[in-house]
Amino acid sequence: DEIKESEEDRVVYSENVELYSALEDILSDSGIKRTLIDKVIPLLNFRIEEISNRLDFKFNFSFDNEFNPIITYLGINVSPESLSTGQRKKMNLIVLLSFIELIKMKHSTLNVMFLDEIFSGLDKSNVYMVIEILKEYSNKYNMTIFVVSHESLPEEFFDTRISVTMPNHFSEIQITSN
Repeated sequence: DEIKESEEDRVVYSENVELYSALEDILSDSGIKRTLIDKVIPLLNFRIEEISNRLDFKFNFSFDNEFNPIITYLGINVSPESLSTGQRKKMNLIVLLSFIELIKMKHSTLNVMFLDEIFSGLDKSNVYMVIEILKEYSNKYNMTIFVVSHESLPEEFFDTRISVTMPNHFSEIQITSN
């Protein structure tokens, strides 16, 4: 009886090992995750290229299938650390905008975005280009975009300005509509 019971247990354990092995293959880096990455990366890279061109980003930038950034300039690989603050800021913004488009495809109810100090490190012409793209995103995806900046920005490009000051250690808020 014990031998028969042990044999039945062995069969159950063998079936569980097969099941867990199959699940491990499906859920591993080479399973579903790999399939998703292989489908998302080309879309992401396409959007990165389009936005890079609009923002006149001089570097070629994309992600490989391991989600590592590949940055080149005139055919030479460039380290992200060698980019200036403004170039890194622009590259991060390009990636952010590309991700937002992908997220909006799946989650169309996403309608608010907060961007803190995205213009720091950008020159004036790039600030205008970024504002233009943000306005397009706002209209295209029906999103409210809040931009936090400690620098003055061209107010005519924004629907509303919320100024927060702290006279006498108390916050004071002023809302101005254009």
